[in-house]
Amino acid sequence: MQSNEVNNNKLIDDSIILIVDDEPINATVIEGLLASHFKTHTINCGEEVMSVCDSIKPDLILLDVMLGSMSGLDVCKELKAHPSYKDIPVIFVTSTMDIESENACWEVGASDFVMKPVNASTLTHRVKTHLQNKLRTEFLEMMTFHDQLTGLYNRMYLTKEIPLLIKQVARDKGSVGAIMLDIDY
Repeated sequence: MQSNEVNNNKLIDDSIILIVDDEPINATVIEGLLASHFKTHTINCGEEVMSVCDSIKPDLILLDVMLGSMSGLDVCKELKAHPSYKDIPVIFVTSTMDIESENACWEVGASDFVMKPVNASTLTHRVKTHLQNKLRTEFLEMMTFHDQLTGLYNRMYLTKEIPLLIKQVARDKGSVGAIMLDIDY
């Protein structure tokens, strides 16, 4: 297996990195460091992050702590509260790194942080590590909850999800049905 692959054969090179920094020069430098390894997209304000996530589906977000009117901490908190984006790794890129700032990053759900000015090798390796972890986790979830032959959800998924589904249907005063087939015999 090549070093840029994980078990599900998705290449890390195909990953999309969203860079959020209100200083265009910082975003340009970071994009220049990563563009040869990944697909990159840059924006300069926190308010755009959710809509950009809707359109490009990033695999990892590099986020400045100090943005304009919306802080990077608030952006991260909003991402982690959204069911579709809660598993996207967020790496803070910051020049402020006292204990309080560091703890604030962890508390809102950061995966990691990198100090400005960024070290190219450190940034690239941390991004690759977090992408590999994300892709491996996605692969394990797929293998855990899907039948390998058909690709359909398996019994383990149903055991986990059916109680939640039944509660939701009861709240909505709806109905639910399920068919379970055993194709071995």
